[in-house]
Amino acid sequence: MAAANPLYGRYNVKLKPHENINLPAALLSRFDLLFLLLDQVDETKDVALARHVATVHKTLRAPDRDDRMKIDTEVMRAFIVKA
Repeated sequence: MAAANPLYGRYNVKLKPHENINLPAALLSRFDLLFLLLDQVDETKDVALARHVATVHKTLRAPDRDDRMKIDTEVMRAFIVKA
């Protein structure tokens, strides 16, 4: 398992994966599967995420969520068992 950031900080969709990743081709060829996780630039979501992370670090706890966002404990357990 390995993780890598793209060259120059941004993934260039016009290049092949091995051209975007700063790892030697000989090393990349040792992996059976490559999964690309691409961050879609969205300033609104990025600012919201940054505020959330800063709040968690400042208060040392996650902010309260409203009831619409909560997942029932039994449903979560069922997901975990299935996984």
